[in-house]
Amino acid sequence: MVFNELLPAPKAVDWDGDGKTNATDEWIELLNTTKQPVDLSGWRLETGRGGGASYRFPRGTMLRPGVILVLYQRQTRLKLDDAGGTVRLVDRGGKVADAVRYDALGPDASHGRDAKNVWHGDWSPSPGSPNVPPGAPGRGKGTSTVTPPPGNSEPVTPTATPGSSG
Repeated sequence: MVFNELLPAPKAVDWDGDGKTNATDEWIELLNTTKQPVDLSGWRLETGRGGGASYRFPRGTMLRPGVILVLYQRQTRLKLDDAGGTVRLVDRGGKVADAVRYDALGPDASHGRDAKNVWHGDWSPSPGSPNVPPGAPGRGKGTSTVTPPPGNSEPVTPTATPGSSG
């Protein structure tokens, strides 16, 4: 389970589709790179140093192999620092499963991980789709954006078609 992409400074695009362009359009994307479903129940997303703000995944949150999960600020209530920061994925036992440190980018720009685990700040944002370099064919094939309901009250069981681990 890894971070796949994040967008900390939304400005002109309504990324979460709520009809408004504002700070709640920030998003964090996870990718299940394993060959098994992962139960994220009790896992946390943390921002800031030393476990600043956190979002706990509700019970029943399952992510199938190869599926991308997009989490918007309106759902997690996590605020990504536009000037750069750190985001951690922490499992139920408290072990950091993945972490990414990111620098400031311009508005509506994302940090995305490629298939070789290299992060890029110059690729087009692709929430819910594989990350591909500029000019590459195939963006958006085989995956879909899966988002949990706002708040932590209901489980999430993504059933999207697995896609590239890009």
